[in-house]
Parts: sequence; structure tokens; C-alpha cells
Amino acid sequence: MVVGLELHAQILSQSKLFSGARAQFGGASNAQVALFDAAYPGTLPALNEECVRQAVRVGLALGGQVNLRSRFDRKHYFYCDMPSGYQITQNTHPIVTGGHLTIFPFDESRRRSVALHRVQLEQDSGKSYHDQHPLNTLVDLNRAGFALLEIISQPDLRSGEEAVEYLQKMQMLLHCVGASDPRLMDKSSLRCDVNVSVNRLGGPRGTRCEVKNVNSLKQIQRAIEYETERQIELLEGGGVIEQETRYFDPHLDRTVRLRSKEDEVDYRYFPEPDLPPLVIEEGLVEQIRAELPELPDDKCRRLVADYDLPLYDAQVLVDTYGATHFFEQAVREGRRRQVSQSSEEQKKREEEATKLHRMTASWVTSELFGRLASAGKSVEESPVTPGQVSSIVGLIHAGTISRATGKQVLDLMALGDSRLAPDIVRAKGWQLTHDASALEQLVLQVVGAYPNDVARYRSGEVKLKRFFVGEVMKASKGRADPKIINRLLEQHLAAEHEHPQ
Repeated sequence: MVVGLELHAQILSQSKLFSGARAQFGGASNAQVALFDAAYPGTLPALNEECVRQAVRVGLALGGQVNLRSRFDRKHYFYCDMPSGYQITQNTHPIVTGGHLTIFPFDESRRRSVALHRVQLEQDSGKSYHDQHPLNTLVDLNRAGFALLEIISQPDLRSGEEAVEYLQKMQMLLHCVGASDPRLMDKSSLRCDVNVSVNRLGGPRGTRCEVKNVNSLKQIQRAIEYETERQIELLEGGGVIEQETRYFDPHLDRTVRLRSKEDEVDYRYFPEPDLPPLVIEEGLVEQIRAELPELPDDKCRRLVADYDLPLYDAQVLVDTYGATHFFEQAVREGRRRQVSQSSEEQKKREEEATKLHRMTASWVTSELFGRLASAGKSVEESPVTPGQVSSIVGLIHAGTISRATGKQVLDLMALGDSRLAPDIVRAKGWQLTHDASALEQLVLQVVGAYPNDVARYRSGEVKLKRFFVGEVMKASKGRADPKIINRLLEQHLAAEHEHPQ
């Protein structure tokens, strides 16, 4: 299997690539259309400088060569949502050439550097609706003229899984540098054309087929897998692969032929006569290079090095929009509170730092993310602040509350309670009970209520201890100190004469 991807990502900008019309999703149909977007005679394109900067930013982040001189071309094709009958793109002289993206960077057995062919600027088409009217196709030109980055990979991918990893990594990088918002993939801000061919091991590369406009990761993987199976079956049956354009039908779970594949001559490319060559000063490129943010793989390595996080936790934080900033802010809030504690606590701070960092990461990636997912919210929309999360972690670490109580506190925060954990715990009376004599009575009651389970424990079923811990915690309404409970249970489950009859 040989796979190459052509990714089309909408550039984040206030206006379109060649007109002053707004470049935002939503709104009434055909409400964001300048005269140029509708191809009125006599209108001329005016290049959006911010879109050029975004293209340079992406090219540098991918390690590509930013070409100080590039050019726009006309690509001709005729469709109702392309009023001018051509698309302005970069066919022969793109703004960026080369570059690479590393997939599975932390897995030596699967790590692969995917080479890039080019990154080019081009304008988007409008959108056709074939299912909104029984007889007519409706056209919305709001999207016509949106600025796109087309990122074309070399045919270096060898599986649907690798393609999905490549796209996820590209999504994170585009978001990281602020060039695109791939979370709007379902609104066509990120679309993908998939080129698939097969060949026998050691043999020449086969004829490729292109699967157009696949817009979900699941569909991309399935389209690649189906198309591979289709081509192999056809070849082994004595058939021939025709170079053609196909699309993936999610209802049939298969690719379907659209047309024979066009060659460049079919598009009648020629230089765009209404735009001069694009010339970029080298100083601007170096300025943008200096302003690049920390890239995802580097950020992941830093989280592991600076906070001693497990690699998995670091990757979850990096792969979730806004999560790294949230986590680091929570850590800073926790450190700030520690400064006001006693000198003895300050001495222990460095010793406990790793434990606190890992606890914070766990509460962000497991507890908070779970609640945000249930509410359909992103990290940026979280009603819970980093300071609130760190206040919960601080109380659990200090032994003031149990983890179960921490979850109750987080539930209140997720519903809009803006107080910090100490204030909520104090108001609710949720502090842990450390009175050993009172807790011993609860332990004796629970042990006495389950004589059969006590006998099973003594016969070697030591895992039953978790059951007894749970029952004591239930009896204490989650307020018992788990450390004291465990010690008392070990003592009272050890010998028969210590248990009430």
C-alpha cells in the first residue's frame, strides 16, 4: 500500500484570500460575498497579507523551504459553485517546498518521517447543496474565496493508521502555530484528498486512484483500507487499475467512481494575469521564525523533562487543545499556595513536586476531561479554573480530603461553583476524619457484618480488602482517612479473636 495525502486547511483570517468579505463560518447563505467572490466582471483580486504570513508560519514549522518569490496560477474547471470558472492557486511556484512531519515520534518501532512535497496558497470554492430542494441544486458562496493551505505529502504512508496519525499530528501543528482550527473539520475547514496505489513487494509503484474530500479521520482510514482491498482484488483477478477520481460513501462504506482522473493539461493552468509574483522579504521570514511557538513534539518532551510526567499523560495534554496551558497554570497555582505554607512544608516541596505534578495531570486528563466531554465543552470553555483543580489536588495531597470527596468537589465546580476546594470542603464539612478510635468502631461494624467474607480473606483471598475499604468508606460517607482505615483493617482482619461474634 502506498498512500499520499493532499490536505486542504482553511487559514484563520478575518477576511478572504483575495477580497475583503468576512471569512467566518455560520450566518445566512450568501451573506459573506464580495463582488470578486461572485466573479463580477471587472473585479480584481487583492492578496491578504495575513494569509501569506500564516503560510510562511506553517512552512517553517514543517521545516520546509520558504520561497521568497512565488506565483499564482489559474486552474480551470467548471462547476456551479465556482462562478469564475477557475481557481486561483499555486501550481508551478508554491510558497513552500519540502519539509517533513514525524509520526509516532516516541515509538521507535513505528516512527516515520513523512516527507512533504509542497505547501501552497489557494482559494476555496463555494458549497453546493444537492439535498435541500427536490429539483434544484442550491449554491452558497459564503465559502468562495476562503484562504486555503494545500499541504501535499510525498507517498510515504503505508497504512490507514499511519494516515490518521499524520492527519492528527498535522491538526495539532496547524492549531499550535495559530494558522487553522482543525476542530471545525466537520464544517469543511479541513478536507483531505487521499491518493492510494498498491504494488507487489519490490515491484514498481502501481497506478494511483484519488479519493476526494474525505472529511473525518474514521472515514479516511476506512477509505484507504477499502480502496487498498479493492485494488488488490482487481489486480489478482487479472484486471487493470485505471487512474480515476473516487469518493467515499459512508452509507455504503466503500469508495465509488466519480470520473477518470484529470491530468494537468485538463485544467489548462496558466499564470494568474491579475496578480504579480509574490515577493517576501527574508527579514520577514526570519521574524516569523523567531516568533514560532513551541511545537507539539518539543512541548511533549518538555512536559516529561520538567514535570517528570509519564509520556502517555504528556501526550494527552499536548494532543488536547488548551490542556497544556491549563495544566501548567494549575501547577503554578499550586506552587503559589505552597509559598505561603510553613517552612517545613517548603522544604518538602521539592521532594513532593513530582507527585503533585502527576496528580495534577491525572486530575486534568481523567477527571476534568471526563466532565467536559459529558457537557460537550472544550478545555477553553471549562467552568473549572486551573486554580480550582490545583486546590483539589492540594487538599488530597495534604490528606485533608479523600479522592472520592475531591470528585464531589469537582462536580460542584463543573456546575458553576467558583469557590476553591478549601472553601467548599469547609462549608460542606467534608474534611477527612482522622480520629482512630471513631474509625475503629466503623471498621469493627463492617468486619462483623461480613463474617463469610472475613473467612474468605483469611483463606487467601486478599483482594477482598478493597471490598472492606469500600464498605468502611461508604459507612463514613467518604470522610474516613484511607490510610487509617487500611491500617485498622489489616489489624482486625489478621486474627479471629479480634473480631466481634
